[in-house]
Amino acid sequence: MTSSYEVQSGDTLSGIASRSGSSVDALLAANPQIDDPDRILVGQRINLDGGEQLANAELTHVVRQGETLSGIAQQYGIGVPDLTAANPQISNPDLIYPDDRINVPVGAGDRPSGSAASTYIVQPGDTLSGIAAQRGSSAAAIAAANGIANPDLIYPGDTLVVPGSSAAPPNGPTVPAPETGTPNAPPGAGEFNYEQIAGVAGNANVTPEFIAEVEAMAQRLDTRPEYLMAVMSFETGGSFSPSVQNPVSDATGLIQFLPSTARGLGTSVAELKGMTATQQLSVVDQYFQQYEGRLGSLEGVYTSVLSGTARPDPEAVLFSQGTAAYTQNSGLDFNSDGRITSGEATSAVASRLYGSVSAVQQQLMDRGYGHGAGFVDGQFGPDTAAAIRDFQQANGLNATGLLDDATGRVLFAADVAPASHGPGAAPEYDPYTVYSTGGGTVRITDPSQLRPHHDYQTQLREGQTLEVRDVTIAHAGQAHNTQTIPAPVSGEVVSAGPMGTAGNAVVLRGDDGGLVYLFHMARVDVSAGDRVNYGDAVGIQGTTGHSTGEHVHIEASSATIDRWVGDLLDGRFDGAAH
Repeated sequence: MTSSYEVQSGDTLSGIASRSGSSVDALLAANPQIDDPDRILVGQRINLDGGEQLANAELTHVVRQGETLSGIAQQYGIGVPDLTAANPQISNPDLIYPDDRINVPVGAGDRPSGSAASTYIVQPGDTLSGIAAQRGSSAAAIAAANGIANPDLIYPGDTLVVPGSSAAPPNGPTVPAPETGTPNAPPGAGEFNYEQIAGVAGNANVTPEFIAEVEAMAQRLDTRPEYLMAVMSFETGGSFSPSVQNPVSDATGLIQFLPSTARGLGTSVAELKGMTATQQLSVVDQYFQQYEGRLGSLEGVYTSVLSGTARPDPEAVLFSQGTAAYTQNSGLDFNSDGRITSGEATSAVASRLYGSVSAVQQQLMDRGYGHGAGFVDGQFGPDTAAAIRDFQQANGLNATGLLDDATGRVLFAADVAPASHGPGAAPEYDPYTVYSTGGGTVRITDPSQLRPHHDYQTQLREGQTLEVRDVTIAHAGQAHNTQTIPAPVSGEVVSAGPMGTAGNAVVLRGDDGGLVYLFHMARVDVSAGDRVNYGDAVGIQGTTGHSTGEHVHIEASSATIDRWVGDLLDGRFDGAAH
């Protein structure tokens, strides 16, 4: 009787062969449905051809910066030989890289800390100590299990292994039901205007049903729908046609399925060409399922299509000079260093989120970062890279010179300006939704519900004791990093710009002498010495500096914070009691 095994995330055919006591050749002979031994799909059943029955009981560990194989083995209480045996793709145990997926055989030892481990998706405002308290673990244990060098630096969307944890929900603490555009909504939900993606506006293939299915797919895959849309736009030249075909490779459809890939998914290029765009999304979904957990960035989504390996780290090297793959894609080596990184490969795809490379160049020109005749030429080159780098530096972003999602969102941010008002009239905005993100994220409807800052409750500055709060402000259907921050006081701008771990920051001195500090802004719209009135726009909410998600870190008197939050909630900055 032939035994079988269901492919898990991170599996390779050679690994399955090694663990079952078989060989790759034997498995290929027993599985004629496998066209490419380097491409097996999560959920696929592999006949083991008389090999030892494998239990589908493995953990997958994603390598983080600075980790070693011996350290990972120690975390899970197993030996390095057991770990290397389960990962024959590792030819040198001293060489593992961030984002590599390591199979951890549960039978060889225990999970971290010798007790049940779970996973947790970091939410805006979370701290390692807070997660540890919620899950009955410790910050030190979580840091060790995830290779976190600095326990103060965790980021929303990170998936953490939580050793020795209690049986809490796998995606975080209980919070109010997500709303469109809220901090706990699925990534990208209601935050992006799809019509600005190249090829979407007026396209008969992009129906409401198509968009609804893309959004549902993004939910299942834990990614953003606009990432999927941008990749399909790029792969189809903006047509979103299910039958578009490469005349050289015969790659067909929304993500250019190769004939062998189509067969591995149980279909054919002929069948794909006969589908509607919406129907073909089920095959697109099936393809992406094998990369589940690595699609949280545009880089991860696109590289899974380009190279067959999801590489979410923008600095991950996809192709090196001297290989056929590099030669075929050499135009993506923007800095001509002989390596094509995930970030380089994805820059052109990122531009399609906003129409085209030319649209990005024009926006840079409009913002004062692109100069000279011929700058808007539709091609990434040294001048465009320099302009992007200057923009990134000025806005507290990672200055790579490459276009990524974070840069694009800030570059194309739509100001949410207050309604015009006459002299002496109170500035008005659409009422904000406000979340208190100190010690977990909760939606509030009154300033009295604000939670203290997760690390410290007050701060002494220039002899003034200031209350410290973290809030996320939102409008339904708008990205959090496009939200205007109204001034909490009338007074003078003391300083404005980068401030170390505070990121982009504004310091105000109110007319009564009271200080106000605003940290982590995506953009600062005032300068030192400016006069601002209560409610005037001072910048855009962001996550620059030492920050875990888009929010406003405010330090001010309790009366100032309460008045400001009350007026955020009703949208009218008149200081009236609420």
